[in-house]
Amino acid sequence: MTAIITVATTGPIATKADNPALPTTPEEIAAEVEAAYQAGAAVAHVHLRDGAGRPTPTWASPARSWT
Repeated sequence: MTAIITVATTGPIATKADNPALPTTPEEIAAEVEAAYQAGAAVAHVHLRDGAGRPTPTWASPARSWT
């Protein structure tokens, strides 16, 4: 049997006030996804954040998470 491991590092609603360890900046999200990849994850499900760390549907900052 083959398994595909998926990681969801941010969640759609939580903020740093809910969990101080939650990655919210592009750099934090990228580091968490990289660590998950190194541990065997093949897919990353990401909820983007704006400059204040709030969930956002815009594509203004996501490129920083993937570079």
